[in-house]
Amino acid sequence: MSRTLQTIILFISLLLLAGCNPNSATITWETASEVDTAGFNLYRSNSPEGPWQKINQQLIPPSDDPISGGSYKFVDETAEPGQEYYYQLEEIELGGASTRFDPIFLKTSQPISWFWWGLGVLGAAAAGWLLEKVIRGRQA
Repeated sequence: MSRTLQTIILFISLLLLAGCNPNSATITWETASEVDTAGFNLYRSNSPEGPWQKINQQLIPPSDDPISGGSYKFVDETAEPGQEYYYQLEEIELGGASTRFDPIFLKTSQPISWFWWGLGVLGAAAAGWLLEKVIRGRQA
């Protein structure tokens, strides 16, 4: 197998491994207006009744346009794969008042097993080997 093809297969394998990070959960939300909003906190629990644990280190800043609001995306890096969580958003106003919204449910994905990852790498290697045979056959 040529050095170039080996490099391509290794690169594809590394991309597969890098893309298999189930150790996070992504929470998104949108606001229609944020007048007098200082920012947001995000809480996580195993139950809709709590107890709730704040998962952001610092206040999530509001949109640059308080009239039209904004779109947000927060990645919970501490989420465990295959677990079920409830997330609750809290809006903090400039005056200090806060409003908590109804919790949402989220189940994180299961981690990819090493068996399936290895099978993908072997499949990429086999495809590379076949491709090289085809290319050499055409050059002959």
